[in-house]
Amino acid sequence: MDRRDLLRNSDFLKLKAEGKGGAAWFQGIYFWLKQYPQWETYLEGRKKVQQVRRYHDFPIVLTADCKLLRGRGVFVMDISGVDSFLKGLAQELSARKKLLHLDLLQPGVTEDKAKELVGFLRGYTGLQPLDLKKVCEEAILPRIITGSTPSSTEDLVKYTRYCEEILWISLPDATELWVVTKDGSIRAARETLFPAAYHPSPNWESNQKYVPGLNFVSDEYIQGADPTRIGRWRTFFKKGGVKLEPDNGVEEFALNFAEEYLRTISRTVTRVNNSNHGYDVEAESIASGLMRVEVKGKGNESPVELTENESATAAKYGDDYFLYVVCPIPENPCLYGIQNPIQIGKREKLSVFPEDWKSWKII
Repeated sequence: MDRRDLLRNSDFLKLKAEGKGGAAWFQGIYFWLKQYPQWETYLEGRKKVQQVRRYHDFPIVLTADCKLLRGRGVFVMDISGVDSFLKGLAQELSARKKLLHLDLLQPGVTEDKAKELVGFLRGYTGLQPLDLKKVCEEAILPRIITGSTPSSTEDLVKYTRYCEEILWISLPDATELWVVTKDGSIRAARETLFPAAYHPSPNWESNQKYVPGLNFVSDEYIQGADPTRIGRWRTFFKKGGVKLEPDNGVEEFALNFAEEYLRTISRTVTRVNNSNHGYDVEAESIASGLMRVEVKGKGNESPVELTENESATAAKYGDDYFLYVVCPIPENPCLYGIQNPIQIGKREKLSVFPEDWKSWKII
């Protein structure tokens, strides 16, 4: 019988595939086909050329569910060195992708022989490689993105570790992750920040009391990790939606920091920043009466600008108007208080430069 007659005998091959020891039988067929290739001759110009006949058009590749397909419709994953969890995920993928029957590569087959068999099937039948990245994208990542139902905190940390290890910077764009936070809750990444353990710059955890309600990524993800990999985790989480700073964080920090000081020198402190008064806080000072305080926060030393309304209000109240500058935020903040900033500001937009406001340090 010609081998091609055998490979076209779908009824016989189906019986073998579904019968006991089917994987071992096909394993033997594949090795036999590899050992005894057929050659065909064709003309290339006037020259006769020989090449090995291949089997891309024959449905002879055994899948995990004991079906026979053409190689281009079947995938194989390199499971050498892969733990049982990832092997299990590869098997789960068989519901959506047709995977090569694992028994073809395991019973009595050395690692070298398994590679040889896979090489034959890829070259002679068109078997498709399924790498760990694909497994991660299709079987793990869907479990930790915000479009899914959040896993338990333990599973979420475990799945995220796999994705960081396998995908890292190749995490698909516009991906948002579920994240376990330091208080044990699970939140969308956009609601979280990096704590000090991830070495962020700037570090919002050190003075978090000035911006209540911040949520920080749990340290569990990096427990036992090589310190040199912390930067990798920041890159991965940043791509997954974790923020470097909170929305309106600098403004909120500055107001709370300034109010904390004002309460030490005032009978009452009232925030009026939403009333369009031209300043943020009214403080009834024990020593000097009602102070109208405009608060500006800065992440670094740069000019402070007052709006047209704030400038007009500063001119109106004179010595009763104060400009408080909090800088640098969020680390090592200092408070600078300028009475009647009209006197030192540059007039167009009333810009007050660092060399001016830094001479008015309070705390």
